[in-house]
Amino acid sequence: MWPIILTAFCTLIVTIMAGLALDFVRNSVPKVTYWARDAIPIKIDKIYVGAYVLSLSNASKRTVNDVTCRAKVSGATLKNGGISSSKNLVVEINIIDNEIEFVMPYLKGGEEFQATIIGESDFYLRNSLDIKIRSPNEFKLRQLGTDRRPFQSKLSFLTAASLATIIGGIASIAASWIYNERTTQDVLTRAASISRIPKLTELYAISPGRLKFYNQGDLAFALADAASDSADITKYRDFLKLIIDTPGLLSASRAHLLYNLGKIELILKNRTAAADDFRRANSENKSTLEGDLKADPSSESSIMTSENH
Repeated sequence: MWPIILTAFCTLIVTIMAGLALDFVRNSVPKVTYWARDAIPIKIDKIYVGAYVLSLSNASKRTVNDVTCRAKVSGATLKNGGISSSKNLVVEINIIDNEIEFVMPYLKGGEEFQATIIGESDFYLRNSLDIKIRSPNEFKLRQLGTDRRPFQSKLSFLTAASLATIIGGIASIAASWIYNERTTQDVLTRAASISRIPKLTELYAISPGRLKFYNQGDLAFALADAASDSADITKYRDFLKLIIDTPGLLSASRAHLLYNLGKIELILKNRTAAADDFRRANSENKSTLEGDLKADPSSESSIMTSENH
């Protein structure tokens, strides 16, 4: 009897040790994942403009130090269109020789950031980014498909996913009542059409990918900033106004849209309206506004100026 119990106990110990060893091996080298969404260029005032989205994350438990992520598009000028990142993640943004560079002193396990990158070209604008990611630490790099995340086989994840599925199903039903079966694509297409922006209307109408409200503020501001006619700038302002009060919009998305609306109002020299937009953004989601200001410090002085008028 005792030999059988001892054998079973030894087998259990060996199994546990093997599992721990396997987990150690899997996490001995950090794994960094990224994905990028292509731009759909549109022509404005003889300039081709497009918005790319880049996401980078540490899918392991170990920290990766001094991470540098560079993106470029041959023949195009790139600039920052806004970023969102994990709390306390420090991201420095540099423009070097028409390339945009994101530098992180460290990227802890589970941390990530997502950036909107605006590309401009006088002639032809390529759809995709050329991306290089470096660190003095050894790490594994994996490219994911657009909007994908690495799978975590944890019980807590499965439980959360099950709950999210149930809640998502209920939310989808509720959303169908609210929107009358309208999708994000429908809302954006209609807003662009009402605002008399034919290029954006066409862009949204034929877009093959999943659209998000959050990124539309960056796109609208970039287009307004590149426009020379105040009438065109006003159209982009009106476009944002139409989508900001969409029922069911996440507070982070609404705050980010209000932030970009305020920046467009500053272009139009409407300081009172800009101050109202920034106050609404702060009230809607303070952390989102703080993240926007952290990513674009130059806008903070403009906001302070608008609030003093």
